[in-house]
Amino acid sequence: MDEYIAFFSLEPTQDNKGQIGAMLVTDDLGMPQEFRVTYPVKPTNLQKQLYGESLNGHIGVTLCGQPLYRALQHKPELILVSQRQFLSLADEVESKVAHVKRSGETIVVGETGDESPNQNIHSKSGRFQPVNIFFPLDLDGEEQAEITSTIEKYFQGIDLLEPFDRIKSALEALAEQDEKFR
Repeated sequence: MDEYIAFFSLEPTQDNKGQIGAMLVTDDLGMPQEFRVTYPVKPTNLQKQLYGESLNGHIGVTLCGQPLYRALQHKPELILVSQRQFLSLADEVESKVAHVKRSGETIVVGETGDESPNQNIHSKSGRFQPVNIFFPLDLDGEEQAEITSTIEKYFQGIDLLEPFDRIKSALEALAEQDEKFR
């Protein structure tokens, strides 16, 4: 059975009036197997006021993450999310979910929760910089160990943050080709 890892990101539109969700599924060597995107989600001023700080999480998880996951032909064993507020996607999908960022990166304004990573790992191949892993809330030690093991497996062959750059570049190219994605 083939095993896959997915990378989920929410990126601003070129006009900064909305956001586009994207999910890239790769194999263990980082080769793309599937790429899905949403149309831009452009909340109204009223929605921005009513949702407040929860808007980005709502757009990311409910309006983009869940539909993208359901549309996937290749269900991944693990989804890495670009922002910690998307960890709640774990409550909505069958795949494991985690957030990774490079060890030593600065804290991003707007990130919620305890800033201490749940785990720090090094690439066993030594090819990539260490990463910090953040898990969804309420995972027990065994579930965290399973996710860490899965991440370590993929981290031997691929830089776990590079696919997020690919997503961003692909969305820029898509916006250039089709004005609906601007």
